[in-house]
Amino acid sequence: MPRWLFLILVTALALSVIGGVLIVLRSPRSTPQPEAGAVTAPAAPVSRPAGNP
Repeated sequence: MPRWLFLILVTALALSVIGGVLIVLRSPRSTPQPEAGAVTAPAAPVSRPAGNP
């Protein structure tokens, strides 16, 4: 394998690893879980009044 090809491959691998590390470090640690009492969505569909079809 030519030396220049080896250097290109090593450089590409190093940049890939550095990019992956930066993505992991910049990502949020974890999303906060909603509180137990918080209602995020209605439990059942809301029924319509009898007069409307």
